[in-house]
Amino acid sequence: VLIWGTWRTIDGVVLAGRDWTPWTSHIRLSMLIALGMVWGHQPRIWQLAYLGLWLAFTIVTGSFTSALLLPLALGWMFWNATRGIRRKRWATAFLVGTLGVLFACTQWLQVVPLPSPVKALPSLTSWGNPYTHRPESTLSEGGHRVHLFWCEQEWDSAWNQVSSMPLDRKDPSGFTNRDRLPRYLTSLGWPKDGEHILQLTDRDVAAIESGATNCAPRTGLSLRMREFKREWEVWRAGGNPSGHALFQRLEHWKAGWHAWLDSPWIGHGVGDTPAAMQRAYNNQGSGLDESHRHRAHMQHLTWGISSGLVGIILWVGLWLMWLRASRPNNLEALWGGFVLALSCVFEDTLETQAGVVIFFLALFASLHPRR
Repeated sequence: VLIWGTWRTIDGVVLAGRDWTPWTSHIRLSMLIALGMVWGHQPRIWQLAYLGLWLAFTIVTGSFTSALLLPLALGWMFWNATRGIRRKRWATAFLVGTLGVLFACTQWLQVVPLPSPVKALPSLTSWGNPYTHRPESTLSEGGHRVHLFWCEQEWDSAWNQVSSMPLDRKDPSGFTNRDRLPRYLTSLGWPKDGEHILQLTDRDVAAIESGATNCAPRTGLSLRMREFKREWEVWRAGGNPSGHALFQRLEHWKAGWHAWLDSPWIGHGVGDTPAAMQRAYNNQGSGLDESHRHRAHMQHLTWGISSGLVGIILWVGLWLMWLRASRPNNLEALWGGFVLALSCVFEDTLETQAGVVIFFLALFASLHPRR
């Protein structure tokens, strides 16, 4: 993946995060990487090299799954390599670090504060037209509120002086320059009015026309973090979560839970699961677009939808058998089971060929004792 992506980048192709993994999803690749890190039993120098490649993969693809599994794999390895007081110290340090990361994330996701005082916000632009201020909207870009200093009536005349591309022209993604312009101006810390549109450089205009919504270009994990904050703000404000990976899954899980409750004991059957999901989306008035109304994207829940409580009991029985076969001398199998159980929270792992392959690859680890 890294060699192919680097070659494409050198060739002048701008790759988005998912473009680095065209053969299978970054989630399945992250699972394979996590299994390899713990199962490798390589000399320390090779482990460090492997870790460096994994970090590079995480950064360029922007995979949250990879970013989650990487510290978990390191924690698992250190835990198994230490004993006694050292293990307690490592566990304490890992716990403190986890709490620190969670605290930093909560601070990062806080609402961008309004300018103070709010009553002093100007009412007119330099061209004499009224500003619109919506302090109740918490959407932000680059650390500034989007729906402040807003004067859309000046956009068309000003934009036509700096660009030959129509403001309302749609690109293949369905968005227009009108959608991107206010976010880009906000990222600069500028009002959304005609005077400041005229101050855009040729580079700024080209960036907006090519799809940019922020004046500071980012790629990989850094870009994914920015997108995640935007998705969080849209979801918190009651916006449409379609296309937003994590928050879209919340809608999948909600519909999946309703579908299971429609037939809780024996389920709807494997073949009727998609139809049951669509009925659940319709009955609960889901805000997801039709094209994003997928299956539950949680294997644990999907068994409940398709097979009811009977299927869940059998599913739990499989995991208990795996746990029993893995203890106490096969930590490889325990790690494989943990990675798979975690993946089944975010994906229908057994609904894809790659997921089935990884599932049985991890299952076979229980056949080998710890070396």
